[in-house]
Amino acid sequence: MLLTNENKWDYSHSKLLNLLMYDGKKNIARNIVKKSFEKALKKTDAFSDKELFLQALLNISPDIQIKSKRVGSSVYQVPIPLDDKKRLNLGIRFLLSASRSRKEYAMIDRLSGELVDAYLGKGAAIKKKDDIHKMGEANKAFAHFNW
Repeated sequence: MLLTNENKWDYSHSKLLNLLMYDGKKNIARNIVKKSFEKALKKTDAFSDKELFLQALLNISPDIQIKSKRVGSSVYQVPIPLDDKKRLNLGIRFLLSASRSRKEYAMIDRLSGELVDAYLGKGAAIKKKDDIHKMGEANKAFAHFNW
């Protein structure tokens, strides 16, 4: 499925809310995301929360995924290219896991800090993406096992 920018915003914003939400408390998740965007906008030069979030997701989202394939008696780490939807899903998961592992007290501060870092091209989520790309580059000799 080909996603346009407007579709990417709708899809990824609702996905972020649903992955952030605990115990069905969607209003709390909405407030956290809204306040995080407001706080992150003050720290960056982005024009809108849409631009900030989509650029951060573009910076975080990996192009490949590493899957284990068993061939004979050996297990190979095979790099597999991703489509748009899966890239966005992984980017959002990286963003939330990195923000949950930060040291700030409130989730608003953690999420806004990680959004700013992702927008600027640094932080834990970017490191995770780079690690996946390095593993894929190291194992690209096994890409022919992708079937």
